[in-house]
This record gives sequence, C-alpha cells and structure tokens, in this order.
Amino acid sequence: MLKLEDAMKEKGVGVTELAERLGVNRQTVYYYIKQGDKNPLSQLQKIAYALGISVLDLIVEEKEEGVIICPNCGKRFKMEESHIPHHENIRGKEYYQ
Repeated sequence: MLKLEDAMKEKGVGVTELAERLGVNRQTVYYYIKQGDKNPLSQLQKIAYALGISVLDLIVEEKEEGVIICPNCGKRFKMEESHIPHHENIRGKEYYQ
C-alpha cells in the first residue's frame, strides 16, 4: 500500500507543488495517488526524490504474524514454530512470541 498522501502532508507539499516538482500536471499526481502501489518503482523513485524522502517511506508494510524484516536488506523471514526456542534460559525468545 502506498502512503503518498500521508507523505505529502508530512512534508507540507500540496498536489500543485508536487506536480510542479515532478514536471507533470495536477491530474497526473491524482492518478499516482489513485494508483497507489500499482505505480512502477521508477515513478515511486521520482516521487520520493521530489518529496525529499526514501522510496521506503512511501510504502506501508502490511504486518504479518511471525515475519521479521531485515533492517539492512529488507528481506522478509517467516518464523515458524520450529524456529522458536522453547528453553527458559535462551535469550531473545521473547521477541519471537
């Protein structure tokens, strides 16, 4: 899910100003908002640059139960019951529960 409108509000950038920064008309910006996560990555990069933010700041991650996302590469790891330690002296197990 794309959070373009939220990012625009946080940066204090209106549709007209974003359109000017991107070199498009207002209707095109409304189209980007409507398209949401269907916008191509290349367009998201242009939008993020125009807003002075990262592409990742435009994307809303949907929370999945038992999924850990690497903060370095963004890869998703699904934790299954067999991966969760069940010994009381193992540190870090509280993060998996």
